[in-house]
Amino acid sequence: MAKIKQIDGLQTALDAKVEKNANITGATKCKITYDAKGLVTAGADLAATDIPTLDIVNKTSGTLTVARGGTGKTTVTANSYLKGNGTGALVERTYAEVKTDLGLQNASNYAAIKKAASSTVGKLPKWNVTTGDEIVDGYDVVTAISSSGAEDTKIPTEAAVANAISTALAAADAMTYKGVIDCSTNPNYPAANAGDTYKVSVAGKIGGASGVSVQVGYILICTVDNTVTGDHATVGANWDVIPINNAGEVIGPSSAGNLRIAVFDGTTGKLIKDGGKTIAQIEAAVAGASTQEKRALTGKEATASTVLTMTAVLGHSVKADTIPQLTINGLAYELGTYGSLTDGQWAHSGTNVQVKMPFAIETTDVFIITYNY
Repeated sequence: MAKIKQIDGLQTALDAKVEKNANITGATKCKITYDAKGLVTAGADLAATDIPTLDIVNKTSGTLTVARGGTGKTTVTANSYLKGNGTGALVERTYAEVKTDLGLQNASNYAAIKKAASSTVGKLPKWNVTTGDEIVDGYDVVTAISSSGAEDTKIPTEAAVANAISTALAAADAMTYKGVIDCSTNPNYPAANAGDTYKVSVAGKIGGASGVSVQVGYILICTVDNTVTGDHATVGANWDVIPINNAGEVIGPSSAGNLRIAVFDGTTGKLIKDGGKTIAQIEAAVAGASTQEKRALTGKEATASTVLTMTAVLGHSVKADTIPQLTINGLAYELGTYGSLTDGQWAHSGTNVQVKMPFAIETTDVFIITYNY
């Protein structure tokens, strides 16, 4: 037998060789299993438990895929929105809730409005169609209303309307209510323009102590522009004083016979009517009148609806079966029963006379008693 020459180191290498394992199926896997000899013995796919917990800030590139988008929710309701909630899971919001979150709860999405093809600065837009989704150039905004006629293409400002009304009222001298005047202290007329109107709230005189007597409800109307304040002698000609019927004032009939005596109509003391007889007719009717006397009295005073008794004011007792007459400031009053008078009546007893009127009797009132004796 031929002797093979020994190769240096060969035996050492053979002693260190790695014996193969059993064959495995070839494949591509993410993870492998190897033995102590460093040989792969198996392969497997990655499982969720194979991925360690990582800090997201360490990822500097690429795309990060997170389950459910990081909502912290297992499900999300269809057609809903998500709202941040600090460190907690995102909060679901409905369409209406999102509008409220954005301050758009009064907005609607019925239709988008189409703009005009062009527009003029300062004009107000107007609808171009009945569908409510298209506008065009509209109306001019004006600060003065034309005196030449109204226009349908312009809208005035508040100031323009106010000025136009003021101008029209001034031009027409329209009555403008200014308030009330307390006339208890006999004030002067106020400064005013034509049409300025006042109402008397407390009776007295207007235009100073020598002015016009007025009652509650009287109307004062200025008739001349730029009238200054003053008494009746100075500016009274620039004012109309319109009486309004009140307690104590007498209203006459629509017509009456000339020279006939006026008598009360009813018991209110405020209505008079035609008495149907003249003084001459009454005198002629007093048959057998031998002597007639007229007594004029002044300086008497009494409050309204109270009995005023005047003693020994007649020179004689009234003759029986005759009809005496009493006038106060020219108006005749009904003869009543002495000691039992109603408003608007008078009576006599001997030389004494009683009077009861629905108005206050003043010292300047003139009483004339005509009687036969």
